[in-house]
Amino acid sequence: MMMNQKIEISDYYSDDGTKKAIVFKQDRGYGIDFYENEKYTHSTLHSYEDKSLHFVEDAAENFVLGHFKNYRDFR
Repeated sequence: MMMNQKIEISDYYSDDGTKKAIVFKQDRGYGIDFYENEKYTHSTLHSYEDKSLHFVEDAAENFVLGHFKNYRDFR
């Protein structure tokens, strides 16, 4: 039986510190954990299973830069 271990790869922060995105890898692919105002809001592994690391890191960076209003825009 395989462990579905979450391995953190990189993290991104907004300039004002209100948003954080952590890129991770699991058996099924890459994902992002989203935080707003220091509270966990959502994880997007299901959205990025077939995407490259570069794609997922760009999405995390776009979130903290404010290109999307909230994590729901990534679904």
